[in-house]
Amino acid sequence: MTDREVPLEGGNATERVVRVGNTVRKPWAATSRQVADFVDTLADRGVDVPRTTGRSDC
Repeated sequence: MTDREVPLEGGNATERVVRVGNTVRKPWAATSRQVADFVDTLADRGVDVPRTTGRSDC
C-alpha cells in the first residue's frame, strides 16, 4: 500500500506542498540544494532542524 498525498495549506514559498506518510514534499527551487547543504551544516553542529531526505525528479 502506498501513502496518499495530502495537500497542506498555509505556506507562502511554493504553490504545492503535500504530506506523504511522514514526509513533506514540495518542488525544488533554484536555491534548494544550497539551502539543504546549509541546513545539513547546522544539523552537523547540533542544531535541531528538519533534514532533507532526498529528491525525486517527479
